[in-house]
Amino acid sequence: WPLITAGALLATLPTVFVFVFLQRYFIQGLTLGSGK
Repeated sequence: WPLITAGALLATLPTVFVFVFLQRYFIQGLTLGSGK
């Protein structure tokens, strides 16, 4: 059980991190685009 949980966590964490990073970058780009 712990191994499966650790594997799932390691597989999900990078995806969530990239998603949050892209979302923040996308929102920043939108505000910059509309500001100009």
